[in-house]
Amino acid sequence: MIVHTLELADKRQLGRAFEAVLEGAAASDCAIELDALRIRFTADEERAAKIIRELVEGGGLRAAAREWVDTGMVAANAVFSRAKER
Repeated sequence: MIVHTLELADKRQLGRAFEAVLEGAAASDCAIELDALRIRFTADEERAAKIIRELVEGGGLRAAAREWVDTGMVAANAVFSRAKER
């Protein structure tokens, strides 16, 4: 499964991203990290690309990444833990 990770500029943009992910049930799983202004979600490539494109056009998206994971869920604190290790 591909997990998409978005880092936003502020809490308002994080809220916009969360609404975009929830809109039309685009994501099958979602996790939010308020302190890091990060949202992680699973969605098919077409839906994820649409969400990311809309966020880029609206401004406030600092970074976007995707990674393959073998588990069936998004683990928000896994990203936080790895960030501390760096």
